Amino acid sequence: MAAACGARQRGLASGTAGFAEAAQQNLHLALAALPVDFFDLAAAKIERDAETVTCLRSVLMKPEHSDWVERIHQVLDQAISKFPPSPRGHCH
Repeated sequence: MAAACGARQRGLASGTAGFAEAAQQNLHLALAALPVDFFDLAAAKIERDAETVTCLRSVLMKPEHSDWVERIHQVLDQAISKFPPSPRGHCH
């Protein structure tokens, strides 16, 4: 599951606080810092500005977990909406 660009614009720096907020609603997620070379940034028209890309990591283990995807999005959106947008103003 990937967060929407609008959610990412709130900044993954505030993601830690946003995830703590989501945990209050029993939604536990993780961030993964991946080497920027894993991605074709040019094809996505994204300017490289760091050595890593921070990604939201979440795994649905069972088919019945797909019933929770909408609720996961709602909780995450609500949690991170409490934080200001990233000063960069772009998805990364």
